[in-house]
Amino acid sequence: MDRVVSAKQTVVLYPGGGAGHLGPMTQLAKVFLHHGYDVTIVLLEPPIKSIAPGASFIEGLAASNPSITFHLLPPIPPPDFASATKHPFLLVQELLGQYNDKLESFLRSIPRERLHSLVIDMFCTDAINVAAKVGVPVYTFFAASAGALAVLTQTAALLAGRQTGLKELGDTPLEFLGVPPMPASHILREMLEDPEDELCKTMTEIWKRDTDTRGVLINTFYSLEGRALQAFSDPLCLLSEEQVKEIAAGLEKSGQRFLWVVRTPASDPKRLWEPRPEPDLDTILPEGFLERTRDRGLVIKSWAPQVDVLNNPAIGAFVTHCGWNSTLEAIAAGADAVLATGRRAEDQQGTYDRGHGHRAGAGGVQHRFHQG
Repeated sequence: MDRVVSAKQTVVLYPGGGAGHLGPMTQLAKVFLHHGYDVTIVLLEPPIKSIAPGASFIEGLAASNPSITFHLLPPIPPPDFASATKHPFLLVQELLGQYNDKLESFLRSIPRERLHSLVIDMFCTDAINVAAKVGVPVYTFFAASAGALAVLTQTAALLAGRQTGLKELGDTPLEFLGVPPMPASHILREMLEDPEDELCKTMTEIWKRDTDTRGVLINTFYSLEGRALQAFSDPLCLLSEEQVKEIAAGLEKSGQRFLWVVRTPASDPKRLWEPRPEPDLDTILPEGFLERTRDRGLVIKSWAPQVDVLNNPAIGAFVTHCGWNSTLEAIAAGADAVLATGRRAEDQQGTYDRGHGHRAGAGGVQHRFHQG
């Protein structure tokens, strides 16, 4: 019997202006090829010629990897680094933002049913907005270690509550989840400065947004960085079975029609990295909940196409933990209301910032969905 061969799905990798990350991303591309995906690496004209690997390097890379497609975006004139008063890193970040329209055009040139995902370099967080507009899942490739990611993301949170920089702490040891105590002076130099300094603020926002994608890809393994990897498995990042039941009670009492995606709660933080089975709805949800709400509610196990759902005109409100990616997808879809469950501290802070600045996010929903 003849087999119907469907077109392969395409993963797009975007190293941005980080020429030094092109090699590691090429290795990542080989992993996707091994799993049966087509891979395209989107390149930019190097903004700083003196540190760029050169055309010969890229040509050699393409020649030695014929299964990978390399696509060069139409060039944009780079800034004049010699005469600029801004830090070169800030100029490169501004240039990456200017490439967003060209990146969007390229992504839209790939049939949506074939476009699997976009994987961005850790400095290309502006491209998260592009992925939200196109409606494609986006992931971060973090080229450093898991320990470095743990420190940088926690430093960003630490700076959020300070009026002065960390430089004044000198060699005072700081406690971070996932790594041994570290002298404050060993933190990335640019993040020791005044939290209101533009370079410090830009880097802080980058580290925060890196973890707001669908997932972070790191070239590591558990036996080498188990402590750091476990730091990302904070049980506060997941709803408990008790919280799921509270949300169910709130939905039932609201009398509203709803679509609810339920995942199996993870009770053991050491096993959060393992695949979870399909949820047993009869066990997780209150007894009789599905029967009592069957005429006005639909519960889906594990996953739903969020972008497609948000773009349905029947959607009146979107309940989310207010991660940046979900927030952007909701805004792009024109969701009338974005409500927050506030599962973890950073989400609650993000909910406050976005709710008070853009009328998107309502921490009070926690009380609305609380039993009693």
